[in-house]
Amino acid sequence: MNEKLLNSYLKRLDKALSGVSVSDRSEIVTEIKSHILDTVESNPAASVESVIRDLGEPSEVAKRYLSEKGISYQIPNRQPFFKWMVIGFLGTLGIITLFVLIMVWSFSPLIQVDERSGRVKILGGMIDVSSTDNLNTNFKFSHDGHQTSFNKGVKDLQNLEPTELRFLLKDTKVNFKNTNERAVKYSCSAEDELDIRMDTGVIFDLKDSSYANCDFEVPKNMNIVVEAKSGRVEFLELENSVQAKLKNGSLSFVPKSNVDYSYSVDVKTGHARDFVGSTSDKAYKIDLYVKTGTID
Repeated sequence: MNEKLLNSYLKRLDKALSGVSVSDRSEIVTEIKSHILDTVESNPAASVESVIRDLGEPSEVAKRYLSEKGISYQIPNRQPFFKWMVIGFLGTLGIITLFVLIMVWSFSPLIQVDERSGRVKILGGMIDVSSTDNLNTNFKFSHDGHQTSFNKGVKDLQNLEPTELRFLLKDTKVNFKNTNERAVKYSCSAEDELDIRMDTGVIFDLKDSSYANCDFEVPKNMNIVVEAKSGRVEFLELENSVQAKLKNGSLSFVPKSNVDYSYSVDVKTGHARDFVGSTSDKAYKIDLYVKTGTID
C-alpha cells in the first residue's frame, strides 16, 4: 500500500477543511481514510492510487462532503485593501475628530506602566503585556469581549528535578520536539494564559482554554504526558517516553532514526498505523490512545 501517497492526500484534505471546527475536520478525515482503506481491502483490483483518483481533488471532496453532511463552511471575507482605503478617506474631518475623542476618553490612560510587576497596559488595558524576566513574555489582546493570549518563553529546569512534564489541553493543535537545553521552550496562542506550575512534575495547563495552538521544545530523556480533549498532537523525533491520551482527533508520532522505541497504540473508533517497536530494555516507551480518530 502506498502509505506515503495516502498520508499526503489526507493532509491536503485536512488543509482544505481548515474552515470547519477541529472535531468536524478530524471526523471527516477519519471517514475518508476508512473509505480508502476499506475499498482497497475489499477489492483486490483497487489500489490507493485508483481510489484517490476516483475521489478527486481534496478541495472537491471537502466541498462535496460538507454539503452532504450539512456542515457550514465559512470562507474568510477577503476584501481588497484599496476598498478600505477609500472608505477611510470618505469620513469627514468632524467624524474623525469625534472618533479620536471617543477613543481617548474610552481607553484612558493610553499607556500605563507598572515597573514593580513588569506590566505595560495599552489603551486602557485592551492590550496587556507582562514580562516576568528576559525570557518570558505574555501578550493579551481583547476585542469585542473575546481574548487571545500569546505566551512565549522558557521554563528553566536547571534547579529542578522533575520526573515528568505534563501538558493538559482542550481543543488544540500542538507540536512537540526536542531541545538540547535543560529547559522547556514554548510558544502558544490561546484563549487563556498558559499556566505553569509544579506538582510531582512540571504542569503546563491550558485545559480551560477553548482553543490553543502551541509549539513546545522539551529536554531529552524526560517523561512526556499529554492529556487533550480534541485536536491534533504531533511528536517529532523525540528522545523521550511519551504517554498521550486524546478523546477526539489525531495523534502523530514521528520516530527518530537509530533510536529504539516500544509502542502501545490503541484507537477505539478509527484507525492507527502499524508501528514497529524494539524489545530493548533501553527503548523509549510510547503509549498512544485515541478514543475517536487516528494515530499516524
